[in-house]
Amino acid sequence: MEPLTPTITRIADRVADAWTYHCGPSRVEIPAGVCVAIALTRDLPARGHGLTDLPNLPALSPTEVRREMWMRWNHLNRLHLWARPRWLCLYGDLAPTPWVWNLEAGVQAVAAVCVEEGLAQLLADDETRLGADVLGHIRHRLVGLLWSQDPSPLEDDRRLSGPTRSLLASAADGSALCIDGNAASVFPRIVGELRRIGRSPAALRWHLREIHELSAAVLTASCVLWEVGEPLIGIAEHGEWVAEALEEREELGF
Repeated sequence: MEPLTPTITRIADRVADAWTYHCGPSRVEIPAGVCVAIALTRDLPARGHGLTDLPNLPALSPTEVRREMWMRWNHLNRLHLWARPRWLCLYGDLAPTPWVWNLEAGVQAVAAVCVEEGLAQLLADDETRLGADVLGHIRHRLVGLLWSQDPSPLEDDRRLSGPTRSLLASAADGSALCIDGNAASVFPRIVGELRRIGRSPAALRWHLREIHELSAAVLTASCVLWEVGEPLIGIAEHGEWVAEALEEREELGF
């Protein structure tokens, strides 16, 4: 086991525990959105934009923490316009509308865990950020509150097949590679293989399909951390999912 694995596992477990203590095993897109917003802190503007310094987040009231997360998402959406269609489920429930108190308390508790465990600092390390699926494991732990699923990204040691490795080595820059289903389970290994052979994942165009909105949203955030460009990520169950994902982008003028 890599030394990093226990740290990531502890963060994911604490996030899940903090959320279920206040809100039970439901609405897991909300704690996932809090974790993603904090994980992408390095992409946010410097001081002067109304954002609270991370160390001060745990001292804010539940309502103030929710407002802070909403402001962070406003900035992130402007920075990564291509990601907005997939991210909607992560920040939509944080809009400034009347909320049930226990949901606000859950947001505050999850944010406090992320700050106490140093999630943003962990992902400030390039080796960790580019080589570990930290957000994918947190998502796996949260989704596991609702139903069983495949192994966590940290526990999945399946190797890429020989033909897949050959394809990655020979794919021309600018060519499109498609993972048609459950992309989050295999994409981290593909990114790792490309880096291992000295290729930039951002040199290729990616079409990635996931099974539900939450997995697609977290995969989108992971792609930002992994610097793989601006992949097209869809969730439609029919064969026209790529066209549908393109339409979503076009509606935003992207």
